[in-house]
Parts: sequence; structure tokens; C-alpha cells
Amino acid sequence: MLSLPWKTLSIDSQWSNFLRNKFLTNSTNKVRYHKSSISVALNHFILVVWRESKWLVGNGATIHLWNDNWLGKALVDKLDIPPSIHSKMQANVANIIHLASWKVPQSLVDLFPNLEQQLRQNDILRQDILDKLV
Repeated sequence: MLSLPWKTLSIDSQWSNFLRNKFLTNSTNKVRYHKSSISVALNHFILVVWRESKWLVGNGATIHLWNDNWLGKALVDKLDIPPSIHSKMQANVANIIHLASWKVPQSLVDLFPNLEQQLRQNDILRQDILDKLV
């Protein structure tokens, strides 16, 4: 039952791209409502898969910096950021990678002192490969 949601989130194929574009919002962990049985089933199982998955960082381009789980838990949850502003936080992990190293703006370090420590515990795989959901 989890095969279709897993493939929808983790595989780059024409079918998976169609399903993501048709049913998922930009934050990928929310399903758009469509009057269809696929939408209802996909919504439930996408959330199950999403909760149990983690991103491995490659180039960081497909990972939402704040809302995706790439550090063991989403940064919005780790840093106790109020849910009312989650949707406004749009940066990708690629925005804080420079020459295969973490490059966090000082203003973010000042706001979230634990952020640098969290990042040091997470390796960047390689900037020339794609991110991978596991």
C-alpha cells in the first residue's frame, strides 16, 4: 500500500512527476484536494511515508531547508518555529551550501545558535549528485 506514495516521493520518473505535480503542494508533504479516490488514499499514505523518511543531502536543490526532514527532524520543529510562519519559509538546502561546505548567513546563526552545530553533524554527500529520499 505504501509503494505508490514512496515512488511518488522518491523516484524521478514521468509517472511520479505527474503525480507530484497533480496532487502535491510545493511543500511536498501536503496533498492538494481533488475530487478523486486517488487524492484521498494518496494523502493518507504520503503523510505516513513522509513521517518515516529522511533526505540525504546531495546538491540540496530539492530539499526545503526548513520544512523537510534532512537533519533527523524538520528545522521548523527542531528550532520550535511557530507553525503560522512555516509556509513563508521557502529556502532550499542549496541556499546554504557553497563549494561543498555549509555557509550559513550570520543572521541565521544569531537567531538560531544551535543551527551550526546541527549542520556540522550532517555531511553533504556531493554537490554534483541529486538529493535522495530514504
